[in-house]
Amino acid sequence: MIGAGKASVSGTAELSRATLMDFHGQYPPDALQAFASLGNNGQCPQNQERDLHRWLGELFGLKLRTYEVPMQLQVPNQPGVATIHIPFLLPHETIHYIAESSDWQFSRSMTGGRSGGEISEFWQHCKKHIEWADHPALADPEVPTERLIPLNIHMDGAEFYSNSEFNVWSIGLEGLLLGFQS
Repeated sequence: MIGAGKASVSGTAELSRATLMDFHGQYPPDALQAFASLGNNGQCPQNQERDLHRWLGELFGLKLRTYEVPMQLQVPNQPGVATIHIPFLLPHETIHYIAESSDWQFSRSMTGGRSGGEISEFWQHCKKHIEWADHPALADPEVPTERLIPLNIHMDGAEFYSNSEFNVWSIGLEGLLLGFQS
């Protein structure tokens, strides 16, 4: 469950707090205590994810900084909307950090461990599709396709209330990480 994308920070923190109760005065592992302490021991659940980012940053010396954007959201069991600060990472800082970490990590994260020839093959495949056929990087024969990373950044507006619209950004890597079909 954990590590497979099926556990949330809040769920893990809540489970950790419940597990601490089973120790009955004994000494629980430090990691369990740390997870249970997120969000001021559950008193401020909206801060749990922020606390985890800070804890991991200090633990592993991460240089990435999370930023927060305030959003008006419906909160369960509360009337009306509340301002919730949603944490996010800046894409260019994230990619820079991955590139600085190691060649192995960059290869794993950005190309799925594929080599130059496999990356070029991916771009040759893309040239056959109308969406990519006239991409400037693919049209220039001087561009080394074995060094191109298929990063996709998408922005779309979404109306949440009749008088407000939010822009939603997503960032991802196209089929190179999962393979591709002809």
